[in-house]
Amino acid sequence: MSSSARTKDASYRTVAPARSGSKHEPIDRAAALEWAKANGVKPTPSDTFQHRLNSRRAELGLPRFIIDTRPQLKVVTQQDRPKRAAPAIKPLATSESELLELVTDHSGTITCQVTPQIAGWLLTLNTGNRPVLKANVERFRAILKADRWQNTGEPIIVSREGVLNDGQHRLLAIKAAGYTVELDVRFGVTREAFYATGFGKRRSTPDVLGVEGYSNTSCQASIARLIRAYDAGQMGAIRQTTLEPEEALQIIERDDNIPHVAARIQRFTSFPPCRCGGFGFPLVLAARKLPVERIFEFAALVVSGLAQDGGSPTYRLHQKLGDMRARRERISQVDLAALTIKAWNSWIARGSLLQPMKTTDSDRTSAGFPRLKWA
Repeated sequence: MSSSARTKDASYRTVAPARSGSKHEPIDRAAALEWAKANGVKPTPSDTFQHRLNSRRAELGLPRFIIDTRPQLKVVTQQDRPKRAAPAIKPLATSESELLELVTDHSGTITCQVTPQIAGWLLTLNTGNRPVLKANVERFRAILKADRWQNTGEPIIVSREGVLNDGQHRLLAIKAAGYTVELDVRFGVTREAFYATGFGKRRSTPDVLGVEGYSNTSCQASIARLIRAYDAGQMGAIRQTTLEPEEALQIIERDDNIPHVAARIQRFTSFPPCRCGGFGFPLVLAARKLPVERIFEFAALVVSGLAQDGGSPTYRLHQKLGDMRARRERISQVDLAALTIKAWNSWIARGSLLQPMKTTDSDRTSAGFPRLKWA
């Protein structure tokens, strides 16, 4: 039996009355979709819908929804009818001579398996490409080893003159990693088309988060990148590592505090140094064990510069960041994170920062980066 409940965001149907003091609101799916549409959350049948819905509610300071997933009467539609099995995807070629026949005789795109051997055959046609970027090859190898490879529809392109126009980095990664993957391979274009290939802008992590319905995407992407490096003990090598958009999305979906913190620190318009991932990242770490009210008490003191005495760690951090801003000095996200953690550790222990408020060379290494404390 549903009942009606009215909250500060709107009235909506809940599947059962919420208990007093509960941080969750039960709601049926129809009402959840209605709330999502009214609040700019992209509706989707996937299991990420509830994560995005609750991320948006966290940004608004509202209780999280628990969507009722009990079976409902369902009308059978055309989409529900059994579908024919997709045809099996075959290797592009069984021999190098068969591949050369495709180069000379075929025009069009073939969805196929590309084995390390086939990748080697295609690379023999790589006689007029730009220099290989090792970082790109390593990025694709990392995707393969993490089992995150997807056929995006961006093809390997072979010109009718028998020269590889596009795809050398993917093929080199496949050959080096020893993986067989699904790819599209395009034959029949002219060699001249090479000079107009590859000018599109790669989608960034903030781009992908925006498509998925998140706000404050640059800040959330920065926090996710720092969290991944911190948890892996790789803060010293963060500049040499790449966080793929899909991995960032997974990190954010697992932790509702990331969108909550990102939304909250964007309100600090009076003190811009604290509106970025380097400051928000330690707050998300602290939220793993402490109430958010305690965490935002620390953040508010840093932003305002108000403290009981000039030796307070929150005041010292405010003063340090304010002086750097006045001198127009840039600070890296890692250095800002290290300073914030040092101030937090001292503040949470109710102590004072007697030493100068600065980062050392050791703080920038994986082993020496400061660890956040809770007591």
